[in-house]
Amino acid sequence: MKIGSSIEELCNAHNNILKTELNFRYREIDFENLLTLKISEFAYKKVKTVVKSAFEALNHAVESYWLFFGDNIIQDIIIPYQHVSHAFVEVDGINILNLKKIIKESNLEILGWGHSHADFGVFFSTTDWRNQERVFNETSNYVIIRRKKENTVSKVIIKYSYGSTFNIHEDNFVQLTWQEPRGSIQHSRVNLEIIPSKNYLNFNFNSYGQEIQKYFSK
Repeated sequence: MKIGSSIEELCNAHNNILKTELNFRYREIDFENLLTLKISEFAYKKVKTVVKSAFEALNHAVESYWLFFGDNIIQDIIIPYQHVSHAFVEVDGINILNLKKIIKESNLEILGWGHSHADFGVFFSTTDWRNQERVFNETSNYVIIRRKKENTVSKVIIKYSYGSTFNIHEDNFVQLTWQEPRGSIQHSRVNLEIIPSKNYLNFNFNSYGQEIQKYFSK
């Protein structure tokens, strides 16, 4: 998976997490809560549709790419125009920036990215790891982590982002990347939890699948 250009402008983000104050808008959670990527049923069904539609667009299993966005869970995904093959997907920078208006109007945050490995196993390649850190560096998701020790509760702001791999067999590999102030970037494998939702009940996934086939080209 290769991103053709920076997504920093899309996110309107900054990379410095060295904050000295706990901003009231950040939610407080225990770190263990980040070790499960929660995704709405609607967004998960969209992921499956994207993986399938990329296959149908080119008549064989190919990789595909999308961005996750939401609040405390993944509410939706969005895909740019992309060049795909059986073992590679590339997104031109201008196609990433074309998503800016849509994401701004959603009032949601980019929480990470996902891509398919066609009919291969799910894992991160060397290129995927580079992209994982790039997306992490160029997005700005923060949360206050509570730590309890005896009768004392300490708090620290951490920056985080998710990355994932799916395939046509519905296998998945989900990764959390996070960083404490002045700390090193760290990674953890996490679980995927599908959260029931009702907004997909009136959504036509067949029409969506046909519509997005135009986003995939060789």
